[in-house]
Amino acid sequence: MRYDSRTIALHWVTAGLVIALWIIGQTADLIPRGPLRDAYWSLHFTLGFLFVAVLLVRIVWRSSGGSHLPPAERGILQIAATSTHYLLYALMIAVAALGLANAFAHGVSLFGIVHFPRLADHAQAESIGDLHELAANAVLALAALHAIAGLAHHYLRHDTVLQRMLPNHALRGSK
Repeated sequence: MRYDSRTIALHWVTAGLVIALWIIGQTADLIPRGPLRDAYWSLHFTLGFLFVAVLLVRIVWRSSGGSHLPPAERGILQIAATSTHYLLYALMIAVAALGLANAFAHGVSLFGIVHFPRLADHAQAESIGDLHELAANAVLALAALHAIAGLAHHYLRHDTVLQRMLPNHALRGSK
């Protein structure tokens, strides 16, 4: 049993955006102030808006049309897996909401084309930014745990849990 192709695509697009956004967020301030740094932050905010859109599509799809496979585990492992998924969604929603608030709190500009008004003072904007970063770090940590669990299923338990979410071309390459 495998998830449908749309669910798989949304999963991996989400994972890629989480990683890219986290890396940009952690490295942007290493770039000297100027146009390159501004463009790098613009990329972060643009990908962040894409993340919000993908997350909304993913939630709607998951609640209305996506595959719902039977649990791979029972008992405490099923509770842990289900709890992890709900917590990941909650944290991703928190990161997205805080990211949007951060864009308006700081009054960002996207590539000098789209300008968001600054709606908070410096201290408030910094607090929102700090909460956004904390939530993003929590998402990354929980996503890493999620990935480790998938790899443990594949390499230690030798079951098909990981294969349920792999794209078809990845399955062909692993045979």
